[in-house]
Amino acid sequence: MKKIEFINSCKVDESWMPNEEVSFRENANDYIAKVISKSNLFTAISEIKVSYFQEGVGSIVAKIEEVNGNTKVFKMIRSQRKVYAEIFSYKKYCEVGISTPEIYEVGEVGSYPYYIMEYFDVPTYKDLITKNKANFSEISEYMGKVLFKLETIKEKAFGIPEDEKNGIVMAQHTNLQDYLEDQFNKPEYAKLIGKYVSTINWSEIASKHINNIKLKVGSYSVLGNFDFTPHHFFVKETPVLFDPDAELVPEYFSAAFFCTPEIGYEDWKLDLRRKVMFSYKSMKIDFDKDVFASALWLVSYRKCFRLLQLPNEKRTARAINMLDVIADNEKIEVHINDSIPGLQ
Repeated sequence: MKKIEFINSCKVDESWMPNEEVSFRENANDYIAKVISKSNLFTAISEIKVSYFQEGVGSIVAKIEEVNGNTKVFKMIRSQRKVYAEIFSYKKYCEVGISTPEIYEVGEVGSYPYYIMEYFDVPTYKDLITKNKANFSEISEYMGKVLFKLETIKEKAFGIPEDEKNGIVMAQHTNLQDYLEDQFNKPEYAKLIGKYVSTINWSEIASKHINNIKLKVGSYSVLGNFDFTPHHFFVKETPVLFDPDAELVPEYFSAAFFCTPEIGYEDWKLDLRRKVMFSYKSMKIDFDKDVFASALWLVSYRKCFRLLQLPNEKRTARAINMLDVIADNEKIEVHINDSIPGLQ
């Protein structure tokens, strides 16, 4: 019988996490123990240590250390399509020269999907930055290059990728109009946000930006990443991008999400954002500021709703600050010019 030692607990915060998320995370030890007991990856391993190192919503991430010194990463997500989307994105990243972790196994336990992947015992970009060991020019140039490369991965569906048959990728939506309305102009967005800022017709403004996107971008999608941050890059000879929040989106949407207004940003984050966006824009020679502005407004609007859905003091403050910016055209202009050097 294997000896499994859990070094720490999967973090649960009942002050803002929904009940189903709390239950999901409270059972993390049982899920991982079942996976280890049935997986061929650990058949010959007698002792294993498990430690959790991720605190986001909707997933459980843990390091599995074997007695022989080998280490792997376990990731379980409540959504089947989210697991497929991450594996799909890793495959597509590799096709355009973006390095990703190797995936060893995909399965399901307790009705939840999981996968086990390669572990890197190296720092992330964020580790280097916070320890003042970062080469900002090198990091920002590479991140900008990756952000640009994501827009070369083109498909015909929109939303979270769900399947691929005969080379055709399927997702939630088959056209741009349905995707934009469903993801960025739901009636519940205006209803909830209107409780915080009631002087603006949020749905009407969202419709204007949706129409602008429809007029100016193509009918294809690109593979977006809605969690594009320096702590998702392992520092290797060729940096490794991991843990994507993948979605098939119109052009500019990943870059816009990277630039959403935030409150209390540290100086290094502002500096990095400017440098990454300068690198991205220098490669995207046909950069359209007007389309970018509409994309920024829409992703910020959706992000505000999601923050206010599960409010606490910090999340509410972030949402209110974001709303203050997107409610004022002049403030949006200032924010964009500050985020992307050379646009004025």
